[in-house]
Amino acid sequence: MPGYKSDHSLVKLKLDLSTLPRGPGSFKMNNSYIFEDDFKNNINNSIQELVRNNSDSNPNTLWELIKGTIRNESIKYASRRKREKEREENTLKSNISKIEDDLNSNPNNEKLKHKLLNENR
Repeated sequence: MPGYKSDHSLVKLKLDLSTLPRGPGSFKMNNSYIFEDDFKNNINNSIQELVRNNSDSNPNTLWELIKGTIRNESIKYASRRKREKEREENTLKSNISKIEDDLNSNPNNEKLKHKLLNENR
């Protein structure tokens, strides 16, 4: 019988991964940030400080540190931008809601209608 004493025997493995805690996930930088001056300045300043503080490091180690710095600064920048956008969106929603309430109480007010149209843009 061929394969009778093979080391290629079938192995069955059952894993339950639902009990493992999820990690932070993988990092993917939002490339649109590289066109923003604030982001570029922040990254440049962070890299310059890192190189200044690690001038005697091995070039490979320094490169890994630079990549980690870019990653960390990108995450911080993205978080800050998200908070800013959410704050701006909430402000706009609040303004629109107030104008709509005012318009409901005074539906013939052309000034409010115009203001509402401008807020929605």
